[in-house]
Amino acid sequence: MRNPFLILFSLCVFFQAQAQNTSGGGTVTESNDSMGVFMYSGVMPSFQGGGENAFIEYIKTNLIYPKDAKASGIQGTVYVQYIIEKDGSVSNVSIVPEKGVHPLLDYAAMDVIKSSPNWIPGSTNGKPVRVKKIQRINFALQNK
Repeated sequence: MRNPFLILFSLCVFFQAQAQNTSGGGTVTESNDSMGVFMYSGVMPSFQGGGENAFIEYIKTNLIYPKDAKASGIQGTVYVQYIIEKDGSVSNVSIVPEKGVHPLLDYAAMDVIKSSPNWIPGSTNGKPVRVKKIQRINFALQNK
């Protein structure tokens, strides 16, 4: 049986990392990735034209719900991970392991992220850095 204290500690660390201030002077935390990818930087990447709210609007406007998924009643929430590069471009788009729904929805979610225009890159100490982000995309059918 797993140690309940270890599980509780792990959850606390996870939720604290999620709650860190990510706008302005946040903590710089480098991942284990040898490519120098950060989860948090002093200045987080910002979607051009209004930050997170503008990115949500971009997704709502550009996301295409696959016809075959609609016809089959497939819906759910997909989690997409990606990297905002030092030049603001989006790279390494993939589904968070075990956080996909169905290939049709997973590919549609990845496509909308891949087609994103460049971001204002994240930086630390005044230098651009690569930052990994995760975006939740919900596919929900309307009841008739």
